[in-house]
Amino acid sequence: MKSRCLPVAAAAGLAAILSACTTVSLIRLKDYESRPPSGHIDVYASAAAVTRPYKEMALISCDRSESSLHEEVLAKAREIGADGIILEAPYTSTTWATSRTVTRAIAIVYK
Repeated sequence: MKSRCLPVAAAAGLAAILSACTTVSLIRLKDYESRPPSGHIDVYASAAAVTRPYKEMALISCDRSESSLHEEVLAKAREIGADGIILEAPYTSTTWATSRTVTRAIAIVYK
C-alpha cells in the first residue's frame, strides 16, 4: 500500500523552497551608521519627492520571481533603522533559464 502523503509533502517542501528564493542585498554607503530597527518607513517615488533633509545610508536590492518585492525591501529598511526609502524603477533580469524582477531602493535617514 503506497502512501499518498509523500507527493503532498514533496509539493509542500518545494513550495517552501521556492517561496524562500528571494535575495535581499544590502550595500552600506559611506556614511552608514548602525541604528535600531524602525517601525514606520516613508516611501518615495523619487529623490525630489523627499521634503525633509536626509542622507543616504544604504542601497537595498531584492530579486524574486514573484511581484511582491516592496515588502522585502521595506523589511530590510526597517531592520537597518531607515526612516524612508527612495524606490528606483523595477527592472527584469533575464537569463536563458529564468526571469526575475529586481527592485532597488535607497534607504535614507532624516537629518
